[in-house]
Amino acid sequence: MAKWDEGPKTTMSPRAALSLAALGIVFGDIGTSPLYALQAALGTDGLAITGDHVRGVLSMVFWALLLVVGLKYVLLVMRANHGGEGGVMAMLAQLLDSDADAPKRRATPWLIGLAVAGAALMYGDGVITPAISVLSAVEGLEVYAPQAKDWVLPIALTVVAVVFVLQRFGSGMLGVVLGPMMLVWFGALAAIGLYQIVLEPTVLHSLSPVWAIELWLEDPMQAFLLMGAIVLCITGTEAMFADMGHFGRPAIARAWWWIVLPALLITYLGQGAVLLSANEHDMASRAASPFYAAVPDGLVLPMTILATIAAIIAAQAVITGSFSLTRQIIQQRLLPPVRVRHTSHHVEGQVYLPAVNRLMLIACLAIMLGFRTSEALTDAYGLAVSGMFVVTTIMLAVILHRRFKWPWWALVPVIGFFGVIDLLFLASNANKFLTGGWLPLAIAGAIIIVIWTWRRGSLALQRGRLEDGLKVGKFIEHIAEGDITFAPGTAIFLSGDPDVTPVALRKLQRHMPVLPDTIVLMHLRVLAVPYVPEKSQVAVQQLNDHVWRLTCRLGWRDDIGIPELVRAAADHGLPVDSKATTFWTRREGVGGGRQAGLPLWQRSLLQFLLQTAPSAADLFDLPPRRTMEIVVRGRA
Repeated sequence: MAKWDEGPKTTMSPRAALSLAALGIVFGDIGTSPLYALQAALGTDGLAITGDHVRGVLSMVFWALLLVVGLKYVLLVMRANHGGEGGVMAMLAQLLDSDADAPKRRATPWLIGLAVAGAALMYGDGVITPAISVLSAVEGLEVYAPQAKDWVLPIALTVVAVVFVLQRFGSGMLGVVLGPMMLVWFGALAAIGLYQIVLEPTVLHSLSPVWAIELWLEDPMQAFLLMGAIVLCITGTEAMFADMGHFGRPAIARAWWWIVLPALLITYLGQGAVLLSANEHDMASRAASPFYAAVPDGLVLPMTILATIAAIIAAQAVITGSFSLTRQIIQQRLLPPVRVRHTSHHVEGQVYLPAVNRLMLIACLAIMLGFRTSEALTDAYGLAVSGMFVVTTIMLAVILHRRFKWPWWALVPVIGFFGVIDLLFLASNANKFLTGGWLPLAIAGAIIIVIWTWRRGSLALQRGRLEDGLKVGKFIEHIAEGDITFAPGTAIFLSGDPDVTPVALRKLQRHMPVLPDTIVLMHLRVLAVPYVPEKSQVAVQQLNDHVWRLTCRLGWRDDIGIPELVRAAADHGLPVDSKATTFWTRREGVGGGRQAGLPLWQRSLLQFLLQTAPSAADLFDLPPRRTMEIVVRGRA
């Protein structure tokens, strides 16, 4: 039976400091849910605001936080990580590795499709969360200066742009700054909530599940509709899982159990206490904004400012989660490669993807310009989140069965319990489709089309490469036996597979009668360590009089260009002049013809993706004047 994975161990900082940094990056989304979650639940159409109603809602909120976030994700899902990485794509990678260990079991396509759907839903939610968080925060200006209403949208657009620009500094750096801010925020939530609980201690009875059960028994339909609002209390949970690689499970778990959960629980109880202490008329008016109703009059302005800062920080969780998710998708070869910048010297999961950052910024600005207010975006919230809950539960069931060998008698009740909760969330949010729920689904649909096109097209192009490929040993035999002229010079061919002849070299051999006198097959390997000592970075092997193999081993944080590696290889016996060496790379192209497998629109999209993807010369910083690129047009 496989052993539970506790996530990556790090010596970057003391445990408390790492948990504090995680507090600022991971919990921003769920940490700002008290601003609107209880208000949305109490404002459900057709449900009277009564004391029993308030207690029932508080009971549902408490058990959602405890069961879904604490029990399901922190204690169960996050332990089923893949080498410290979280998210649905990391779960898929774990299952694919499991299938590789068991050749008789075929990796079913539905698992890949399910993971892609979950990832696409997270993108849909990811571009909405920064928009609605910042809009809802900046709209607080209208409370104190109604004449500033026309400035809300321009200010919000500017703030969102600044948030995305700051991503280049990395989640670790931002966590150091934002962590203390979120600690102050959670402390303020707990202090105000505790103050109200002391005034109305009977609200503590709401922790009993009896109130939630009675609410369901009294009016099942209204309780069902409430689930669409209750899910707002746990938005950001999937991003917390996806951000796991940035800080590791232990740091996130400590922050959740010791800071986030107590603060959220106390603030929700405090909001409920304010309502329970009011008469029927005041209860209805306070339910319109229970968060600010719980804040003492003298602290309204400071809490508004602090809430604005916290809401801006909330955008961080989904943005950094999207970086981790995209990197995992690329590693599964479901999207074109992009530049990945590691922003930490110790934690591999802390990455920054400039291309993804730009696309998310454009999408967020477009959504804000289209919807203009946070109220208009409210119904778009929740549907993507609940869909991701369902996907994660299904993937977890497969992992527990295949990887951790859980017996069916233990698996069925656990997965069935969480599955029922997830399906209730999803079904309750489905009625919001026409009023905004379509937005994350539309974004997810576009992402699925891109991934599907890239996957299908790259497989078709790969089949062509396999037909054209040749083992290195066979290639050496061919050039030894064939009538080939060698001219003075050195050419380096980048090789993805050290045992297969690069396609660029094969094309050159077929169509040119002359090959360079020195041919270097260069293979890069990135190891799961931050740095590799210089003496261990290069290994040189002579295969025959003309062909050499150069293997380079780098850490994920090593910032070394290929020209520098070639100079180091020369010191290890490789007969090259680094200033006179030519680099040969391959760029894919899409051919047409009657035998093309993809429809015209999909071939056009594939060609666009291939053209916009960074070339090998760009990814590896090859000298442009000494780099030759061969375009290989394959049929797709």
